[in-house]
Amino acid sequence: MQNDKDKVTPTVKTYTDDMVRVVEESGGTVVRQVIEAEERVEEEKRNPEKQKNRIFGILGSVFTIAAVGILFYFSMNSAPEPLPLPEATPGEIEHLKISASTNLEVGGLTKEEVKWAILGASSAISLAPGEIGEIILLEGGEAVGLRHFVAIAGMNLPLSKIDFVEDDFLLGVINWKGTNHTFLLIKSRSFLDIFPALRDWEPKMLEDLSGLFGIGPALPARGFQDGIIKNKNARVLTDEGGQTMIMYVFVNDEFTLLMRSQEAVEEIIARIK
Repeated sequence: MQNDKDKVTPTVKTYTDDMVRVVEESGGTVVRQVIEAEERVEEEKRNPEKQKNRIFGILGSVFTIAAVGILFYFSMNSAPEPLPLPEATPGEIEHLKISASTNLEVGGLTKEEVKWAILGASSAISLAPGEIGEIILLEGGEAVGLRHFVAIAGMNLPLSKIDFVEDDFLLGVINWKGTNHTFLLIKSRSFLDIFPALRDWEPKMLEDLSGLFGIGPALPARGFQDGIIKNKNARVLTDEGGQTMIMYVFVNDEFTLLMRSQEAVEEIIARIK
């Protein structure tokens, strides 16, 4: 057992002791800073106008910083200006000479009637061998664009994926070796703007276009395959006997041709520059 005199009384440090140590170590600097701060407070109490000016100065700085921050935020997050679509240049398909054209009113027709009406107009248009004609679709006397054509004909081409595909299109007919063949010529900014939509359309493309292109009963389809038509990339659907049923060909970076007859396709490609 320890004696009372051997006991060590613990030292209790207080906040005041800490302050004294800080003041001593600072050489009085801390004290001067505290005093000066208190004097400023007292001066502002005696001079309200000075205090008001100080408050206005602080608020002005805050508003300036906030304004700069807002401008910076919108400059970093604003959407860039959309690039303008390229304008069509006259004569881009000048070698695809149109020898005859016919107007076809499709207003009020069902989707099946639209397809049969197009096939009928294609057969009736008078063309010499090798000549190309055009069927102009009208609804109430107004020309029908690609998107509306897809809608009224009940086609499954996904319109949401053809933002950069032009609404003007050619519903054409070529007389090849004495027979009229219908075709579609679609223009886009680049083939990458239409290829995903065409790929999505493939499972329904034959069903949608067989009426237009006069494709009769055939063997079951084998599915679209990659192909080369006159040195152009293509997707070709054949039946189990290897006969071509329908194809789409990327004639160049802008024009996509949809048709059935490979010979007629090659002739059209040769004329497009």
